[in-house]
Amino acid sequence: MQNADIGTVAVMGIIYYNVLATVFKAKKITGLLGVLLIDLIALAGLYVAGMFFTPNITYDQFGW
Repeated sequence: MQNADIGTVAVMGIIYYNVLATVFKAKKITGLLGVLLIDLIALAGLYVAGMFFTPNITYDQFGW
């Protein structure tokens, strides 16, 4: 894992926190906020899944 990977996930978390704070302040979820929440969760999940390095490229590509 590199520092840039950790930094990217941290920034995603900060953005997610800001979107959640907006939802709690507005007391309703609009269409745009709902899409942002779902997409940020999916983006973080995909990015975290690709962060880990394995020395064997075969396992890296087909080991899931």
